[in-house]
Amino acid sequence: MIDERPEDWDGSTPGDFEMDTIVGRDGKGAIVTLVEKNTNFTFGRVLPEGKNAKALAKAIVAMMLPYIGKIRSITTDNGSEFAEHRYIAKRLKTKIFFAHPYS
Repeated sequence: MIDERPEDWDGSTPGDFEMDTIVGRDGKGAIVTLVEKNTNFTFGRVLPEGKNAKALAKAIVAMMLPYIGKIRSITTDNGSEFAEHRYIAKRLKTKIFFAHPYS
C-alpha cells in the first residue's frame, strides 16, 4: 500500500512514477500513462485491447525497459488492469505501491 513508500517519496527525488489509465469514449481502447513526479515527464502508450491486464503489463515493460535502474517506484490505483503488477515490478526491477481504495 501507499503507506509503505519511503518517507522521502514526495516527488522531489527522480524516478518515482504514478501510473494510470484513460479509457476511450467507447470503452474499448485505453491509454496507460506513467508520470515521473519530479519532472512531470509523461510516458503514454495506446492499449488497443483496453484495460486488459496482460496487455497493459507488456506495454509498460516495453515502454519503460530502456529506463531500468532509473525507476525507483511506481504508485497506482487498485484497478483490475494492474493485476499483473508483479510481472511489471520484476521486469523493471522496481517496487509498485497502491493507493488506498476510494481515496
